[in-house]
Amino acid sequence: MSQHTNMIMLFARSPEPGAVKTRLERDLAPLMGRDQAQALTLALYEAFLLDTVDGLRQAAGEGVTLRVCFDPPEAGPAMRRLLGADLEYAPQHGDDLGARMANAFEEAFRSVDRAVLMGCDVPDYPQALAVGALDALGEHDAVIAPSLDGGYFLIGFHRAVYRREFFEDIEWGGATVLRDTEAVIRAAGLQLATLPPWNDVDHAHDALAMWAMHRGGTFGGSRTYRILDSHAAVLRQLEDDAATGASAEAICRDLEASREAIRSRLAWDTFVAE
Repeated sequence: MSQHTNMIMLFARSPEPGAVKTRLERDLAPLMGRDQAQALTLALYEAFLLDTVDGLRQAAGEGVTLRVCFDPPEAGPAMRRLLGADLEYAPQHGDDLGARMANAFEEAFRSVDRAVLMGCDVPDYPQALAVGALDALGEHDAVIAPSLDGGYFLIGFHRAVYRREFFEDIEWGGATVLRDTEAVIRAAGLQLATLPPWNDVDHAHDALAMWAMHRGGTFGGSRTYRILDSHAAVLRQLEDDAATGASAEAICRDLEASREAIRSRLAWDTFVAE
């Protein structure tokens, strides 16, 4: 059990064929066949996990507990073998995503005062910001990081203000997840800090945007980018498709604004939601 006061929880599925990144797999299958698309998405998801955990380890230092909340519940040994024995592991449980996240926070607050939960679909997000979200909870009641699709990929609370209702009556997977979550948090009278937004990888245009965005950058040395770059021929086919290419270009433009905000080292107060 953790002796720290801060925790970052990584929500993750065990990387098993046909169980992860299924929308990305469907997008890629017409270009490379179902079996190869499944193998690529599985390799990418495993790389997402490893790159995210490596980034969190480096950014968190000694003062933060890192916990992997995994699914399915029997996947604990496999996740430990993949990600390492230095992390904490806990199975997800609940009838839907909201219940699983609510349960994860309740379990975390048995041992820590501040907790942040994040997904593993943003391996290129600066993990120092994820760790910095814990610092934001010293000045704010809650923190959230929007995704470009209308959801969020990180959320955190201080134990003193946490309520299970923050995860109830949300249409998970819809375009209003962020808006509805922010509304219920504000309705509770909490001060909410908002991190720069980022894009999570669900579809082919997301993968294309990640590949294009990080050409020549430091993320180019990651496992994720190396896998993407080894399939450059497929990505160029996506780039040539008018709709997919345009979607990826729009994502890159949005992400450049976030990168500029991050580079400018804006104060946390800049991100406080009004």
